[in-house]
Amino acid sequence: MRRRETTGRRRAGFAGGAALALALAGGCGADEPDYGGPAPAHSAVEPHETAALPQPEVDLLGARDAVLEKQPEALVHDVELEEDSMEWLVEFTLDDLQRGAVVDAMSGDVVQDQELPHDDNDAPQWDLASLPEGSLDTAVAAALEESEGDRVVDASLSGKGDQLVWEIEVDDPDPADAGTETTVDVDAGTGDVLGTES
Repeated sequence: MRRRETTGRRRAGFAGGAALALALAGGCGADEPDYGGPAPAHSAVEPHETAALPQPEVDLLGARDAVLEKQPEALVHDVELEEDSMEWLVEFTLDDLQRGAVVDAMSGDVVQDQELPHDDNDAPQWDLASLPEGSLDTAVAAALEESEGDRVVDASLSGKGDQLVWEIEVDDPDPADAGTETTVDVDAGTGDVLGTES
């Protein structure tokens, strides 16, 4: 479902804006240039050793809440963790326009919020306002319980027939299965689990 390679102008716009914001916030360069050779002797990472990605401080619902704090009337329909940049991409509808925001996964700050270009404006045609309050919260809780996972990395609303379904991706909690997810489909109206896929 998600966590695939980021493509398209919408995602590129998010990534570019977020990179600019992070560069401005953290300076324009590192203390030492990286020329692609072996790590310096004083480096914390040994040559040919990959450092573990940090875990986000802000979870999926926290990223959604950060956007809703800035845009209280927003109807969120997609939240995705970009692990490489430690950012949450949040898509929502506001005033019949498709918008997107980037939320820093470590601080919870909204670092970008913009209307998506009309050719990328693929706002869902469903009546999102008719969803029960807390629909996403209920779906996340149901997916975590069903999968026995501990971290949701993506939630995406989709239409399956005449039914609205949250497709929730949960990381596998077993370190031996690191990098695998379970997708849990949850009825957006009732909170019932409809099925799982690993």
